[in-house]
Amino acid sequence: MTIYVHGRSEGQLRRRRRTTTVVVVLVVAGLLAGGWHLGSTARAEADDASAAPVSAAEAVTLTSAQKAAAKRAVARDPQLAALDRTLALRFARAQVAAAADGVTLTLTSGKRSAAKQDELVADAVEKYGSTAKAHRFVLPPDKSSHVQGLAVDVGPTEGALWLGEHGLAFGLCRTYANEVWHFEKLPAGRTTCKKMHPDSSWGW
Repeated sequence: MTIYVHGRSEGQLRRRRRTTTVVVVLVVAGLLAGGWHLGSTARAEADDASAAPVSAAEAVTLTSAQKAAAKRAVARDPQLAALDRTLALRFARAQVAAAADGVTLTLTSGKRSAAKQDELVADAVEKYGSTAKAHRFVLPPDKSSHVQGLAVDVGPTEGALWLGEHGLAFGLCRTYANEVWHFEKLPAGRTTCKKMHPDSSWGW
C-alpha cells in the first residue's frame, strides 16, 4: 500500500530526505574546507605583509617559489624558528635573494638565553682586556635584542656587506657602526633605518 502525504508518496519523501541529508553534508564539508583554506590564506597574507619590502622603490621581487623556500627555511631551521617570526621571514627572504646573487648569507647567531649573553659579556672582557672595551661589543641581557629574539648576526663578511647594502628592501637594518654583522627589524611605521649606534656602549 502506498501512503501519500500532501500529494507525495512515502517513497518520494524518503528519497527527498536522503537528498537533503547529502546536500547538508556536502555544504558542511565545503564550509570546513573553505574555512581551513581561508585560514591558511590569511596566514600566508599576514606572512607576506610582515616580510614585504619597505616600499615600491626598495622592492626586491621574489617569485612564489622563492617565498615558499623562505617559509620552509624558517620552519625547518631551529635557529630561525626561535626568532621573532617577522624577523625570521625577512632574513630568510634576504637569504634567498642573496643566493640568487651568488652570495652566501648565513645566520651565525640568533636568539640567546640570558645566561649565554652573560657568558658573552665575560668572554668579551677577557678578550678585550677591559670592561669599557668589552661593552662596545656586547650588551647586558636586559638590553640585548638577541635575548628577545629580535636580532641576527650574519656572515660571512661578504654576506654581511651584501645585507648592509640590500637589507632595507627586506625590512632589516644594521644597528651598530662597529658591527657589520648585526641586524634588527626595521621599526614599525618607518621607511628608513634609524641612525646606527657607534657601538653597544649606549646600553651600559
